[in-house]
Amino acid sequence: MACLPLSAGHSLKAVSQRLGHANPTMTLRVYAHTMPNDDANLADGLAEMMA
Repeated sequence: MACLPLSAGHSLKAVSQRLGHANPTMTLRVYAHTMPNDDANLADGLAEMMA
């Protein structure tokens, strides 16, 4: 259920709340594999902000 919104870039916190998880850590443990480009996306975003 969380795979699509997480891979689309929706926030972990929002997805976790929607699923009714007690906290985002639970969601992250189960669905971290759906965010393989997270670090690269962050690096790109930071580079754009600094330019």
